[in-house]
Amino acid sequence: AKALSLIDMFLSKNPKRYPPNFVFQMLSLYHMTGQEQKVESYCRQEWRLGNFEDTTLVHAVISSVLKGNIDKAIELFVQLSELNPEAVDFFANEDWVYELVEIEQMDTYLPNTAQSLQASLYPLMSFLETNTIVADFLLGTASEIQEFEMFKNSGAEKEVLHALTKLDEWYSLMAEPKMKGIRMDYARILCE
Repeated sequence: AKALSLIDMFLSKNPKRYPPNFVFQMLSLYHMTGQEQKVESYCRQEWRLGNFEDTTLVHAVISSVLKGNIDKAIELFVQLSELNPEAVDFFANEDWVYELVEIEQMDTYLPNTAQSLQASLYPLMSFLETNTIVADFLLGTASEIQEFEMFKNSGAEKEVLHALTKLDEWYSLMAEPKMKGIRMDYARILCE
């Protein structure tokens, strides 16, 4: 509660600049406390200003997954993969959550790289470890995109599209109206 009040107090001052890693901490805290509307509001504000960054997009993807809006999450993930060419390979690694800690060894990182994703998601690491629905979605979507790219030139596009459809069907079940208002990680527990 104190961290949220500090963030609110800081934002009430309408700062022109944020301290290093402030946005990553803020968005991560919003996810952890189920305040996805604040994440989405921040992302829309940044996009209106023309600030399209991979770090903002990845938090928008997570927010959409947690709200059960899988179609939007997939759309945002595709945008993320177009903006950050390393995103698909990064998330397609089954151990990507545990590799977030590697950012501690870096002095700097470049935007639109695996390191920028690590920096953005590092404050959310324990949340991602316990709320596997987000990690599974990112891993599954990245893997499906990788497979699609592999088979794109081989004529097996229909098989990959079928696999993507099956993944979407599972998430669509969780996005049914009776699940509306229930966080995606809780909806998964209910479904299971």
